Amino acid sequence: MYPDFLRQRFPDIKPEEEGTTREKSSARRYVPDRLLNDITRFTLTVNKIEADQLLQEFRAYGCAIRADGQKQIATGPEIEFVLLNAEPGSPRKLAIEMKLNRAKTGDQSYRFGSGSELRFNGETATWYFPAGWRP
Repeated sequence: MYPDFLRQRFPDIKPEEEGTTREKSSARRYVPDRLLNDITRFTLTVNKIEADQLLQEFRAYGCAIRADGQKQIATGPEIEFVLLNAEPGSPRKLAIEMKLNRAKTGDQSYRFGSGSELRFNGETATWYFPAGWRP
């Protein structure tokens, strides 16, 4: 975002609401009564070429890169990307971790056929593709 974006979009903006951060740009759309707060991590399977390309991009954006066993982890402000080695010829797998505004009551697991599964745990949730996969 360029510095004057919010002022141009919202002429009534207060000085404390101005800024170029993601938090400032989302403040007027954010509804705290909703369950989802933010996405905090993506874990995905990639091949070697994809991993190299992604890590290069993450470095360009200033993410810290570290290895943890077979995992490559790119950490940026309030987000992580975990890259796992894909098995040759196997379908890609993905897990999206989310921070919630509050702990969810009621059912803690939702399965959408064999395509995906959404699991809640306190004030976090993880959506797995395919259902049943765990990194």
